[in-house]
Amino acid sequence: MDLFQSSADYYSKTATTILVRLSRIVGFFLATTLPALYISITSFDFEVLPVNLAIPIATFRAGIPFPPLVEVLLMVIIVDVLQEGATRLPSKIGQTLAIVGGFVLGQAVIQAKLVSPLAVIVVAASVIGAFTLPNYELNGLVRFLRYALILGGGLLTGVGIAMVWCGFLI
Repeated sequence: MDLFQSSADYYSKTATTILVRLSRIVGFFLATTLPALYISITSFDFEVLPVNLAIPIATFRAGIPFPPLVEVLLMVIIVDVLQEGATRLPSKIGQTLAIVGGFVLGQAVIQAKLVSPLAVIVVAASVIGAFTLPNYELNGLVRFLRYALILGGGLLTGVGIAMVWCGFLI
């Protein structure tokens, strides 16, 4: 829990600090678990979705040649490469490259029908969730957990996600 704290937390009011730390924890779970849940639900456990939500998801996925596991892995790898490239460049150019590259690549893979728009939204939400973390040391953990959970969710559905989380906590 110490990695979710920032030095600025000690100068804020208690209620504000609690809400900010709670948002960081939610961001951590979004960053790590959301792509795996998307894969699990769209690949295997789609019956947990209401029909009003399952039909649009199926419509978005129509014509996509890859299974959700491959499509999310492709997007996560592209985003990780963009983030690493942006950190190696000067700050203004790196930020611009990451934003423009994310928009251009996201739009290009959607138009090429390689990835569904919902997968782009899920990966973007996952990346934004990782930005809530104040400690840089958590970024490596988030990436490792994200890939492990994606593989667990893609191979063993919700059980795989639970097994990865249990293994991590143990």
